[in-house]
Amino acid sequence: KPPPTFDPTSLTGKKGSGQIHILLQQFNSAKEAKLSVDKFLGYFKVLEKAYAQGRGGNLFAALRQSDDLFSVVREVLRSPSSDNEPMNHGEFEAFIKNLIRIRDNCAHLRGKTGYAPSDPRIQTEVSPHVDVLGIIAQKVVERHL
Repeated sequence: KPPPTFDPTSLTGKKGSGQIHILLQQFNSAKEAKLSVDKFLGYFKVLEKAYAQGRGGNLFAALRQSDDLFSVVREVLRSPSSDNEPMNHGEFEAFIKNLIRIRDNCAHLRGKTGYAPSDPRIQTEVSPHVDVLGIIAQKVVERHL
């Protein structure tokens, strides 16, 4: 299921900082991307821009320490060990680590382990996360409105 679109009228009269416009542009760019890898990277950049600006080189620490991101992810995902329970912080950290690993491979930041255009791992590792990451990115943008 693709992420819902923003209603432009919801921005009418809002006096957001430049940050919200950057987040919204990044989200819309990701939404328009054709390839799963490009969508994933675009949505991930929303999280980076919202929660990891000036992180001093430690992306994982910046994202895992964000209570707001933890709250957003808990709204979207349930605990992998129990369908009725909210995700705990350890599960959130594992989720963030996995997103960063996928992001690194999408951006070929891990040398030879990056995804080539026809890599079957795109279907098994990237594509299953694109829609949920899009929903998370949208909620992040909405929280910054």
